Amino acid sequence: MCRALATVETALERFGPPVFVNHEIVHNNHVTNDLKKRGVVFIQDLAEVPSGRPLIFSAHGVSAHVATATKALGLTVIDATCPLVEKVHRKGRRAERAGNKIVLIGHRNHPEVVGTIGQMKGSVHLVEKAGDVAALPEMSGHRITVLTQTTLTREDVSEVLAALSSRFPGLHGGDDLCYATTNRQAAVRRLAECCPVILVVGSGHSSNSQRLVEVAHRAGAVAHLVETADDVRAEWLADGGNVGLTAAASTPECLVEALVARLHGLGWNDVHELQGEPEAIAFSLPKMPGTPH
Repeated sequence: MCRALATVETALERFGPPVFVNHEIVHNNHVTNDLKKRGVVFIQDLAEVPSGRPLIFSAHGVSAHVATATKALGLTVIDATCPLVEKVHRKGRRAERAGNKIVLIGHRNHPEVVGTIGQMKGSVHLVEKAGDVAALPEMSGHRITVLTQTTLTREDVSEVLAALSSRFPGLHGGDDLCYATTNRQAAVRRLAECCPVILVVGSGHSSNSQRLVEVAHRAGAVAHLVETADDVRAEWLADGGNVGLTAAASTPECLVEALVARLHGLGWNDVHELQGEPEAIAFSLPKMPGTPH
């Protein structure tokens, strides 16, 4: 279970429902619908949180304004921001204090991008693709620090960095991608070498799900994003070749198991697990209110 979800589970056990979450805790419809049934309320406005009930910041992080507003309202906050996202925030604030210009590579309106921009006091120049670099203001003579949304692909970031470096030689940064995300993407590239069709289990509004589909396409496979086993169409598999299966970081194991069972029912009975890069990093859960420091 990912750290953000484990935080919500722990809060439900400690405080009981309702538990409030700023935006979706992760981008997966199955997960959020299940949590709603169990008393988790996803909010867009801090005024929706009753006094005395816990509010959890999602893994994507929040702006400094939101963090300040919760203190002014006296809300009980549990900060489940991903430590890797927090690292980007700290990097940006240090660069800003040093007088650097900030360029952020990411998708406009994504919660992580909104939160990162909101952590800075001054302006942040957002770049979504290499073609956006030409529209940036002239910044020659300034030190430039590049921040990255953590769930992008290395290919996307490399293309933008190449365009940025061409226009602004000597910039710094651009290496903020999540290790778990890049490991999954690397595994998909390997999967595409032997599987002409790849199924990605995840939600359509999940950035890391969409990136896995893009990586598979770039590696030469035909990729389909499915939320559940019921979304699989038999005609996708008509050629009878190997079928690859991968999942987004926030996809629960039960959905993967259900898809394996669906493939069994369609005649794919020989299952092999591709070993990925070992991950030894583990982050502790955030402190719960009332927990001794």
